[in-house]
Amino acid sequence: TGTSQNFGSSATALTPRMGRDLALSMPLVGNEELAEPDSPADRIFGTTECGTLRSQCKYLSVGFLAFLVGLYLNSVAQAWVQLRVISFERSQFDSYYNGNSSSLVPTLNRSQVGNWRNLVLPDLGFELLPQDCAAEGFNIGDTGSYFGKNYTGGQAPAWCDSAADLAAFSCLGATFLRFGVFAGPYSIRWTILRRVLTLMGCLYILRGFTISFTVLPNPAKNCVYSGDVFTDGHPLSSPNEPPRVKPGADPWTIAFGVMIFQTKTCADVLYSGHTLFITICACIWHEYAHRSPLFTFRSETLNAVTFVALRVFVLCYAGFCYLVIITTHFHYSDDVWFGFWMTLFVWRGYHSIVRIAPLYPRRPYYVFLAWLEQEAPDLALWRRRMEKLQEVEESMGLEGARPGETRIQLRDQFPS
Repeated sequence: TGTSQNFGSSATALTPRMGRDLALSMPLVGNEELAEPDSPADRIFGTTECGTLRSQCKYLSVGFLAFLVGLYLNSVAQAWVQLRVISFERSQFDSYYNGNSSSLVPTLNRSQVGNWRNLVLPDLGFELLPQDCAAEGFNIGDTGSYFGKNYTGGQAPAWCDSAADLAAFSCLGATFLRFGVFAGPYSIRWTILRRVLTLMGCLYILRGFTISFTVLPNPAKNCVYSGDVFTDGHPLSSPNEPPRVKPGADPWTIAFGVMIFQTKTCADVLYSGHTLFITICACIWHEYAHRSPLFTFRSETLNAVTFVALRVFVLCYAGFCYLVIITTHFHYSDDVWFGFWMTLFVWRGYHSIVRIAPLYPRRPYYVFLAWLEQEAPDLALWRRRMEKLQEVEESMGLEGARPGETRIQLRDQFPS
């Protein structure tokens, strides 16, 4: 493989109609290159692919490593930001009672000083969606606080704490069952798992930066961080007095507790980790449902309609989950919006780059991705199809045209 777009040297002869079909779609099903499943278990669970686990282990290990590194760095950022918030609250309290006229929050009254967690920023989603999960005492029209809305200390309904978690885990559970357990006769579970782990690691690293750059007051007022980890436990003179940071508190150490859900933080707002999971699941269904189907119909039209309907349903359910996150005040609307686009851009970017990675053998990043994806069944099939498409281009006098132009010309010459 060189810098020219040569995807291989061996290819079978194709009819024009076959060339057009290759240019329009690339599902795994319905191709002479792939063997048909030979047992009922393989048709449902994709048992044949399970036998490739040993050869996939080194690539999966890279994915797990990327995931763990990203998760750890994100946890470090969560712990560091939580310590910053506690320190900020305490400094505002001290500056008020020390008579410091240069206080950063001059409009806070005595009951609000240092209680930065009581602030909720104005949010269009909060105002338009039902207020069932707004904490008691939260008045959408109150402007008495320093910035945005003011929360007076009530509690939201208990179900609000778990609704966002249920939304995210329902997506993860359904996706795991479909592509991990009931993977079907054209299973690519190891490829999907490795890619998801790798991308999750990248997204966690990016999230660590965003939650560190701009710290927003958490709208989920039922959230209580692990005080025994972050604060010194010194008795407070009044309920309004914020605690002090625990001496020697180290975010690099605290991060291990955050990773295994033993330490809770409440300052990691932008962007939403729940949105990350939901969007990743939606991308899996959108990208792989038609390439690794559980079953297919004899009619191509019926197959196409089924996959389109499935995609629409998945997108609608993901949208519903986003609304749940906002309605429960688990995150601001911007957290969800930014998390969605960040995940989508990373997903689409990766899947575009890995297809062209073998064409750049002198660039280390592309060389690494080409190695990581060399056992991926969908890319192997894609490369074979590009070889055939290249042969079709040569036979039709389309050599030198860009891939997009080639598809357009093929569609024009061989309409349905």
